[in-house]
Amino acid sequence: MKKLLLSVMVALTPLLAGPAAAQTPEFPTGPITIIVPVAAGDGFDSAARILAENLAAHLRTPVLVDNRPGAGGALSVAELLRGPRDGQKVLMAINASLTFRPVLQAASTNYDPFKDLQPVSLAERTPSVLVIANGLPFSDLKGLVEFATINPGKVRLGTAGQGSIGDLDVEILNGLTKAGILSVPFKGSGPAITAMRGGHVEGVIVSLGSVSGTLKAGAAKAIALSDKFPGYEPVPTLKELGYPQDLIGVWTAFVVPAGVTESTRKTLEAAFARSLQDPAVNTRILPLGILNDYQPPARVVTMMREETAVVKEIGKKLGLAK
Repeated sequence: MKKLLLSVMVALTPLLAGPAAAQTPEFPTGPITIIVPVAAGDGFDSAARILAENLAAHLRTPVLVDNRPGAGGALSVAELLRGPRDGQKVLMAINASLTFRPVLQAASTNYDPFKDLQPVSLAERTPSVLVIANGLPFSDLKGLVEFATINPGKVRLGTAGQGSIGDLDVEILNGLTKAGILSVPFKGSGPAITAMRGGHVEGVIVSLGSVSGTLKAGAAKAIALSDKFPGYEPVPTLKELGYPQDLIGVWTAFVVPAGVTESTRKTLEAAFARSLQDPAVNTRILPLGILNDYQPPARVVTMMREETAVVKEIGKKLGLAK
């Protein structure tokens, strides 16, 4: 009788285990979506699509791109935090949403980047660049500052949106020069560049990755970079021009919502690490004015803390933060 009972229990074991196993399917369970905080056609959008191709092979599932530009990256964060926290959605977070908005637009920022988000990896970086249209009465930063000082309100610089890195960089310029340059926010770098080319603004401060095609075509001129970049060595930084503060550049990190399981996060970390360090991927992304700069999750947190402190200091000097 005992042998018969044991045999029955052994036979039933797979049936009993089946439903429990079905409740925790192996990740990923379907297509992965990368939420991108810039408009289609932006350099970071193109980089995300190149990376998505490579990631799909590692994760063995389609990887889609969902553009959510606007509000200095806040709209993309809101999309990430909406819905299940299962790792099927990953955000390419721009540093404006991680270190700028929580300091400079704290009242309208309804998330805590340190509590609500978990980093997967540092992703890419590109300088911020001050670009001016062709045919203006000035051709360098000195001339821009002199013209803006004599003609208040006549120099307008488009940015990727209120609270964006370019928006703060305009404030930095005004704080250093007292030139009264106007910041004109758009819904993404692409519309700002289009407005400059159409004569609606005199220039833009955006990521180099978003405007590199325009510069290579000779349709505009770069007159200042936040830091040096291969292929753009003649373009000076503010410190090279004698100012005590440089513009702030752009970097991105891949993040998931807090609450994603450790096993899912580790799977994503491994896949993104392989793709971001693949020389073939970087070769395709570099011409966009963007460098792949893979770093592990812990480094992302350190960078967030360091840049948040810098933004607070600059914000206090300019009267933009308490």
